This record gives sequence, C-alpha cells and structure tokens, in this order.
Amino acid sequence: MAQPNHEQRIHYIHGLSYTTQERVVGIFVLAAMAVILGLIVVNGRTSHLFESHVVYHAFLKNAQGISTESVVKVSGIQVGRVASIDIANDNRVRLTFYVYKRYHKLIRTDSKASLSKLSVLGKASINIEAGSPSAPVLPDGAALTIEEPLSLDELMAELTPVMTKVKQVVEGLSALVQAVNPNDVKTTSRELAQTMVNMRAISQQIASGRGAVGKAVFDAKEEQNMAQSLANLNAMLRNANRRLVEVKPVINNAVSISASGRDMAKQLNALTLETTQLVDQMNTAMGTVNVELQQLPELVSRMKALMDSTDRTLQGMQRIWPLSSALPPQQESTEIKARPADE
Repeated sequence: MAQPNHEQRIHYIHGLSYTTQERVVGIFVLAAMAVILGLIVVNGRTSHLFESHVVYHAFLKNAQGISTESVVKVSGIQVGRVASIDIANDNRVRLTFYVYKRYHKLIRTDSKASLSKLSVLGKASINIEAGSPSAPVLPDGAALTIEEPLSLDELMAELTPVMTKVKQVVEGLSALVQAVNPNDVKTTSRELAQTMVNMRAISQQIASGRGAVGKAVFDAKEEQNMAQSLANLNAMLRNANRRLVEVKPVINNAVSISASGRDMAKQLNALTLETTQLVDQMNTAMGTVNVELQQLPELVSRMKALMDSTDRTLQGMQRIWPLSSALPPQQESTEIKARPADE
C-alpha cells in the first residue's frame, strides 16, 4: 500500500526571488492603471455615443489646428465635435461638425462662430455664440460662417513693421549711447554732485537761521517785518483797487465821448462829401448860366432886327390906300440896347 505524500504544495510565486516579485507586482499595477486610463478615454469618447445630433458645415481658408479631435463649444460648454475635414470644389476646406440634439436650440440663424486663438498653436476649437431666442433655429445640414483668426504667417507679417521700428529705435539708442563721451558723463556727474553739496549747505544755513532766508524763516523780528510788508502791500492793493473803481466811470465816459467823436467824425466826413458834391453841381450850373448869358446879346440883336423888319412892314402897309385909313399912325419905336453879359 502506497504511503500518502504529506509534502505541502508551494505556490509558484513563493519560488520566485524578491526582485522578481516586485517586477510582477509592478506589471499588474501598471496594467491596472492602463486599464483605468483607457476606460476614462473611452468614457470621454463614448459618453455621447448613442446621443442624437445635428450636422452643420463650414468653409475655411486655413484649417490649421483643426482636427477630428476638435470640440465645438457654445458659451464655454462642449456641445459637439468635428466630424470630418474635406476639400471643397473651390479649394476651400470643408468642415463638418455636429452638435448634440439637446443643444440644438442654442444654434440660431444669428449665431456667430469663430475659431479659438489656440489654433495658431495647433489646438483649436469652434466657439459658437448662442443666438437670440427670437431668431429661428438653424436647421440641420445648414452652413455656418466661422470667423478665422490670423495665421502664424499673417501675425508675423503684421509684426514685421513693428519689429522693424523697434530695431530702428534700438539702433538709435545704441548710436546715442556710443555718441556720449564718458568724460562728459563724469564731468556732469561731478558737477551734479557739487550742486547737491551746495544745496545741502544752503539748506543747513537756512535751518541754522543764517542768511536772509534763514532769518525770514526763524527770526521772529524778520517774520514780523515780512508780515508788516505783506500787510502794507495788501493795503496798497486795496487802495489801487478802490482807485480803479473810482476811475472806472471816468474811463466809461471817455469811451462814450470817444465813440461820440467817432460818430461825429463820420457825420462830418459825410457832410464834407455832400458839400463837395454841391459845390461841383453849382460850378456846373454857373458854367451853363454863363454860356446862356453870353448868347443873350446875340438873341437881343436878332429881336431888334425882327422888330425893325416888322416896323418897316407896318410902314409899307400904311402907304397902301385901302389900309392907310384903317391903320393908326406910327409911333416912335423904343430901342433896346444890348448890354454886356457881365451886367
């Protein structure tokens, strides 16, 4: 009859060395941590796996920083994710992203979208502003305009003029520093130090009550004299002000008289002008009268000749028989003598 084997079986782990045991335990711990990390990642990706969503499209000139890992946010809340990135027929980047159904009401026709500033660094997200409640909801499959930030090249292009100006300023400062003579700086420093010493000495004299300023500050008698001088000056200013008040009516009257004199001068000038015009008119009239008076003797002579002719005609008519008895006899004629024009 076989004897029973009373030796206990030992687990293989106890046959391993202490270092090997540590390695096995470490491997199990790392495996557990990897499983936990994988579960966290899978949970983040599959948390909305069975949730319904709506799809939108957008067109970009540059998809820098955008990938299928990029998220969509509304007011800082993750509401979706980028689904695909394609090239459209017009060579623009066609971006397709989806938004979970429960956040669909936030996307309105007046909503505005933009890429985050981190797109320049290679990690971008789509930020959408919630639309107004009065605007209609943006339908599924619609296109949404996305405002793109400046690319790295565009930023460098805008910064280039600024960097050029900074470089010019630095070069100007460098030239200015090089133009400064160290000896001049030392001389100026010594003069400034000497000026400070002199100012310190002056302040010490004032503090000790020496000098005019020191006495004015610390001597009671000088203080009284200064106060009396200020009082006298104040009294003089008050008197001057009172005199100005008294002289003000006289100045006003003088101004009024001056204004009246200016008005009278203007009127006198107008009267002089009118008198000159009247004299010119009188000269013209006298010239006309003088011409008429010079023609008056000739007119008198013509009248006399006419009277003589008439007289002869009447005499002739008296000699005719039928009229001689009807006409009265001739009277003596009155001779009109011509006078000079000056009379």
